Amino acid sequence: MQTQEAAVTSETFTLAKQDEITSTKLIPIDKIDRDETLNLRRYGVQKTTITDLAQSIATNGLQVNLRVVPNGEGRFRLKWGFRRLAAIEYANTNGLLDPPMTEVRCDISKSTDPLRDKLDNYAENDQREDFTLIDRGHFLAELQSSGMTIAQIREHIGKKRSAGWISETIKFTKFPDRFQRAIATGKVSADSATQLFPLLDEPEKLNAAIDDLLKKEGKVTQADTRKRVAKDKGEDVKLKRLFLPQVRKTFVLGSEGKIDEEDEAPEKPSKKISARMTLSALIVKMMDGKLRAATFWAKVEELF
Repeated sequence: MQTQEAAVTSETFTLAKQDEITSTKLIPIDKIDRDETLNLRRYGVQKTTITDLAQSIATNGLQVNLRVVPNGEGRFRLKWGFRRLAAIEYANTNGLLDPPMTEVRCDISKSTDPLRDKLDNYAENDQREDFTLIDRGHFLAELQSSGMTIAQIREHIGKKRSAGWISETIKFTKFPDRFQRAIATGKVSADSATQLFPLLDEPEKLNAAIDDLLKKEGKVTQADTRKRVAKDKGEDVKLKRLFLPQVRKTFVLGSEGKIDEEDEAPEKPSKKISARMTLSALIVKMMDGKLRAATFWAKVEELF
C-alpha cells in the first residue's frame, strides 16, 4: 500500500510554483467545499482505487497535503486532492481510521482566479498516467466553450501540445458517453476511435457503428473500426454506382432544361414536374459527392 500511495503523490506539478501558498493548517473536513469542475479525472480506471488509497492513508497517514482556496465565512474550496479527500471519508465511514480523521492538513492557496485554478489543476494531472484522453478533452472543450481560441488554449497549457492535437482531443468528447468511456478504459484506442470521426455528422450511422464495435469481446482495433466505416462507405458507393445512374436516367433533364416526358419512372411517387426537377438536382449533387446518402434520402422523403 505504501508504494501505491507514493505513486499517487510523488509527482512534480509544473505550475505549483506559480500557485503561492500563504499557510498550512488543519481544516475540518466539513468546512471544505468541492468544486467538481476542478475534479478533472472523471473517466477511466484509476490505477490506485479509493479503497487502496484509504487503506494507505490509514496505515501511513496523509503523505501530501490537500490544497484549498478561502471560500468566505470560514469555508474553503478544494483545489487539489479530490481523491485523497474521498479516501479519507471512505476510511472514516468504513472504520479504517480510529479515531476518525475529522480535520485534514491543507495548504492554503492565495489564488483568486478560477481560471488559474483550473489550469493549475490541469498541470497537476497532466503528468499522471491515469489522466485519460477523454478527461483532457473535456477540460479543453470547457476552455473552448468559455470563449478561448485553440491558439489561446495552447498558450495556456503549453506549446508542447500542437493546435492539431488540441482540436482532435476536443473532438473525442463529441462521441456518445458510452463510447467515451470505452476509450478512457482502453477498450477502444484513440487511433481506433479517430476512424469514426467522419461519422460524427451522422448520428444514426455513428450509433449503429458504435453498437456493433462495442459488442466485440476484448479490445476494438483500428482494423475493426476501419472495416466498420468501410461498410457504410461501401453502401454509399453501391448506391452511387448501381442505383443512382438508373434513377438519374429516368428523371434526367433534357438539353434545354426540360423534363423528357417520355421517360416514366416505375412506381414513381409523384408526377409533378417540380418534384421531378428537384429530385434530378438532388441526384446530381449526390453523384458529384456534394450530398451525403443520409441527407439525400431525407430530402427525398420530404419531397414525396
